[in-house]
Amino acid sequence: MRDSFHRQITYLRLSLTDKCNLKCGYCWTSFQHDCPAGSAENGRLGEFTSFGYAERLMSVRAAAKVGISKVRLTGGEPLCYSGLVDFIADVKRVPGIEGVFLTTNGTMLADKAADLKGAGLDGINISLDTLNRDKYKRLTGFDMFDKAMGGIQAALSSGFGKVKVNVVLIGGFNDDEIGDFVNLTRDEPLDVRFIELMPMTGSPLFGKEAYLSGRVVLERCPDLKSVGMDDPSSVARLYALGGAKGRVGLIEPVFSSFCDKCNRLRITYDGYVKPCLHSSDEYSLVGKSEVEMERTIRNAIDAKPREHGDLRCLRTDIDGVTTGGRSMRRIGG
Repeated sequence: MRDSFHRQITYLRLSLTDKCNLKCGYCWTSFQHDCPAGSAENGRLGEFTSFGYAERLMSVRAAAKVGISKVRLTGGEPLCYSGLVDFIADVKRVPGIEGVFLTTNGTMLADKAADLKGAGLDGINISLDTLNRDKYKRLTGFDMFDKAMGGIQAALSSGFGKVKVNVVLIGGFNDDEIGDFVNLTRDEPLDVRFIELMPMTGSPLFGKEAYLSGRVVLERCPDLKSVGMDDPSSVARLYALGGAKGRVGLIEPVFSSFCDKCNRLRITYDGYVKPCLHSSDEYSLVGKSEVEMERTIRNAIDAKPREHGDLRCLRTDIDGVTTGGRSMRRIGG
């Protein structure tokens, strides 16, 4: 199905849970993990929702009927979702769904990668923002660096053809590690993707000093050469070192908006369709039949805006954050 701006909508990001075993600053309300008891963010963690396994699977079937062919499962942390392996297998059986992918922090992946592959999962993205153990603990609140690295190796060993490492660029935190991340692509078939920091919450992480354009990667690593894009709808500009087994991707939502080719919808863990990450508009699927879900998803696609609000608050004197209405933990990465 095409939206009102003639963009073909084929990609669904489906959040399975808001639970997570880490507490990264750009998903939560603050960098120091001080989400107070009783706050809106804290109170919603793991909150019971009537949008369960059956309803989520029904929403995928409804989405496939309007042209969705790729599904990415997110959280929170999707490996916290107890029915994940079965859910992947069920989604793979939905007519029209051609690919099912997962975004995870990787810390629980070592014991589950083989099962995920057996269920039919087509690819994995692993979020990892530092290669330094102390900084990892500072950012996430937990000493799980070895588990995250083990998750990457488990994904590679389990035969996934597409393993991507997502790195959020944070000035003053991990910009000194850009070269180390790029070097990961030399000997392993990894795509390391640098993602510009987006102003998703009011955290101190999101000051102007934290924002880095993806172009800094090319400045620090001039040996990277452009290798184009995987497909016209891709948001990552791809580069590679000579002879490397993997590639480097730049995703630049702030420096280079890609709204004009947006092909995605999001469904939150509690059953709301978000036509745009940076809009507070949401369409409830809760309590609806599959026919009603299909109608709601069509309405959401029709309502996709031409572009999101201005995110330049990170690189100008403008103050403010996204108008998306939720933190990333409650939207789905």
